[in-house]
Amino acid sequence: MAPAENENRKLSLKDQFFANALNPLTIVFVAIVIYFIPQAISILLNSFGVESEFIRSLLDPIVANATQIAGVLLGAAFLLFFFKRR
Repeated sequence: MAPAENENRKLSLKDQFFANALNPLTIVFVAIVIYFIPQAISILLNSFGVESEFIRSLLDPIVANATQIAGVLLGAAFLLFFFKRR
């Protein structure tokens, strides 16, 4: 058994998941977190009735950028998954 495989067996499942930064599942997890945090803040503010123009003008570009970043990360994870399989 190679030393790298032996070291990975000693790690917990969570540590194995985050050990490889180019793991497609890690990239998908990061994309989901980046997408849902601004969305959740926006939904919470709407449910509490916060309709300040300043807050809306501040939050709308953040949500739009987070959506684009998450889309790019999901695309990268998709490509990485299929290129690793070849």
